[in-house]
Amino acid sequence: MLVIRFTQIGKTHQKVFRLVVQEKKSKLNGKSMAYVGTWNPRLKKGEFKAEEIKTFIKNGAGVSDSVWNLLVSQKVIEGEKRKIKVKAKKEKKK
Repeated sequence: MLVIRFTQIGKTHQKVFRLVVQEKKSKLNGKSMAYVGTWNPRLKKGEFKAEEIKTFIKNGAGVSDSVWNLLVSQKVIEGEKRKIKVKAKKEKKK
């Protein structure tokens, strides 16, 4: 199954994210089928290939929750934002 998600590019404290289409089980920085956009969280600016994104979603590609919320807020796609699941940190045993 294909999924649209973020991969990190850029320097250590100057992160920029690339939106990629990958196989769901592949590594985050592994092979990707297509690059469909970029997002700079420091400047709150991004470039998106809206037609390609809509085509992949129409053909059955999944979208990660973070990418979905970004695309909805940037008005690339329509819909409601999803609730992001954050796992609680486990306490260390002494």
